[in-house]
Amino acid sequence: MRQSLGAHPRIFNALLASAGVAFFLIVVILALPTKSKLVRLELQTQERAAEHAAKSLQLSVSALLSREWQSLGSFGELVNMKDISSARQIADAAERASEGIYWAGIVGLDGVVLAGTDGEREGEDVSGRQWFLSGLHGTRIGNVYSPKMGITDNPEGRLFNMSRPIVNQDGTPTGVAVYSMRFDWVADYLFESSEALDVDLTLFDRAGDELVESNRFELPQLPEKISSLADLGSARTRTGGANNTQYVAAILPSLVTGDLPEFGWSMVVRLPATPSESILGIAWNSLTSIGIGAFLIIGVVAYIFASHFLRPLVDLIETADAIAKGDSAYPIESDTSYEAAVLSSALARLQTNLQALAFSARGTKKRASD
Repeated sequence: MRQSLGAHPRIFNALLASAGVAFFLIVVILALPTKSKLVRLELQTQERAAEHAAKSLQLSVSALLSREWQSLGSFGELVNMKDISSARQIADAAERASEGIYWAGIVGLDGVVLAGTDGEREGEDVSGRQWFLSGLHGTRIGNVYSPKMGITDNPEGRLFNMSRPIVNQDGTPTGVAVYSMRFDWVADYLFESSEALDVDLTLFDRAGDELVESNRFELPQLPEKISSLADLGSARTRTGGANNTQYVAAILPSLVTGDLPEFGWSMVVRLPATPSESILGIAWNSLTSIGIGAFLIIGVVAYIFASHFLRPLVDLIETADAIAKGDSAYPIESDTSYEAAVLSSALARLQTNLQALAFSARGTKKRASD
């Protein structure tokens, strides 16, 4: 049984539908993966921003503490161990020279404080203190601690000690120079710097205990996994948090670098991650506009192509169907394409031959009736 012609799609409509399908495939194959790549690119940009902020804090704090460390070396070189009055004056001058220095002192080889800022702790036996023992034989940066009673200036402030040996011209140790540094001075500097860089930070000591935390963005508490990464040997970035509080973290296992002793401070810098729904922003809006424009252009081009090249073929096909049904109509001459011109000419010849055969048949029939 002959299949109904109405079941077949028209070539004009098929072309437009094919253009729509092609555009859809472009969106699926190209646009959606591009969106994922843009999301990843944005996340990488945020990771680099966090890492850059962490490096900036590292360099600035290292420079700050390097200046105090070099000052401690100069302080030890200027001291005359035999002139206690002069040594006390130098200790007083050292304390006034920097807001970070809480107390400066000179300790003899026997572990007794010979001179200190404002005479503080002079005569005290510190031979059992770690900063003295380490400073006598090398260099030492002590742990951050809260001073006990007896410290009258800012008793609740946290301190840490820096010590290094005092040597004579032969390189033989003759004593120990020590600075008791205000840790909160360093913390305030970190707070101000992090605010300028628009990031949050958390600082840990050697034991992994938290020393400083700024949380202006109200991010969730650092998970133990990220905190433990701060003790590892290389800088890295991580992401974390729930949907509404996601963040990007840059981890530095050693905050202080350069020609300085090991401080044992590690730091995590965090900034809020851009929400996934707004990551693409202007770029994705531009891609959407380009996609819509491409769809319209494809549609217009397809329609013009179909109207100019396919419509004449459709008309010629309809004429051929009419000729097959016995209609005496001649096809319209078409030169829109090579195929249309050949088909138009062929149908005209076919119609001429059919008309000639019909005329000959009528003549034969008439003579036969006569």
